[in-house]
Amino acid sequence: MQKINKKITLLLSYCPNPRISKRIKSLNKISSRISVVYWNRFKEIKTLPPEINLGIKELNISCSREILKRIVENIKLFFIALIALYKEKPEILYIDGIDMLIIGTTYKFLHRSKKIIYEVSDIPGGRFKKYFIISWLINFLHKIYFRAVDLFVFTSPFFQEEYSRYLSRRQILIMENLPEKRIFKNFRPEKHQKLTIGFIGSVRYSQQLINLFEACKDLADRVQIIVAGEGPDYSYIKEVAKGYSNVAMTGLFDYETEIVSIYNKIDLVYGVYDASIFNVRKAIPNKLYEAIVCGLPIIVAKNTALAEKVNEYKAGFTVSEKNSEDTKKIIRQILLNPNILEIYRKNSKQIKENFYFEKLEEKFLEKILSILI
Repeated sequence: MQKINKKITLLLSYCPNPRISKRIKSLNKISSRISVVYWNRFKEIKTLPPEINLGIKELNISCSREILKRIVENIKLFFIALIALYKEKPEILYIDGIDMLIIGTTYKFLHRSKKIIYEVSDIPGGRFKKYFIISWLINFLHKIYFRAVDLFVFTSPFFQEEYSRYLSRRQILIMENLPEKRIFKNFRPEKHQKLTIGFIGSVRYSQQLINLFEACKDLADRVQIIVAGEGPDYSYIKEVAKGYSNVAMTGLFDYETEIVSIYNKIDLVYGVYDASIFNVRKAIPNKLYEAIVCGLPIIVAKNTALAEKVNEYKAGFTVSEKNSEDTKKIIRQILLNPNILEIYRKNSKQIKENFYFEKLEEKFLEKILSILI
């Protein structure tokens, strides 16, 4: 792969996650000059990849839920992040987050030779669909700031559809959040005494987790639930879980070294999120593809893009996210006939080679090089 002698700075509106760590490792294959500037809004502590060889700058600015405080914080973020970029002097900006796109576009306007790659991992306006003025303002900002983007990277094809009216003659790439084969190649399913259901990742959408707890509360002698990870609702869910004898909260984990051992502990993946949220209806979380490469069936919410994929790949079950009844019925069916899981395992085994990150990585780097050279 061709190398470039250009500095790449990732400008992020969150602490780098496993998806971004994969991007960093890939970018390191074409440039040995990589740095990260990120908004550590929730004061998270993460282990970051060693490929970040030019340093990491944390922007420790709080993130209030009150609209007036949030405006003040965003103004503060704008100037502090812009100063950080002036110190970094990047030639290429890899951005995720509309907050950071505004900052990165301003930097590019002042340094016209710079390039911007913008990764779309959610739809900011989707959070405010019911608020016409805010939604209109975000769409207006998109029209302005998207003009500065040299390459769009979409983590879901459904996000591209939502942004299609802004993308005339723009370079685009669909780059779903697929698992790395080097991590999952040694996965070996284990047998468990109880049917073990796992929720893995950021702990949020508390009602959907409580629905799972309720669906299994009368089956404690036959069903175990594992919740692995932390997140905005972790403390609340941990307290709720004390009322259920078959729920284990295992907390924060290191993705690189522990994700496979976590999947080894479960028989069924729970990926039900709040489908009343627009972004949830459009997103394709990495849990689907991790479940497929591990040969584990997944339960997801109906009426979502994720449900469409699960049905297309015959990879699991779809349930209402509003209550526990659908989930309870499925779990009871599995307990009565465990061979149901084996059918889905075979389906996943036949297609799993299509869903490793390595299959997309070369295309990803070639696309980036095409806008730089």
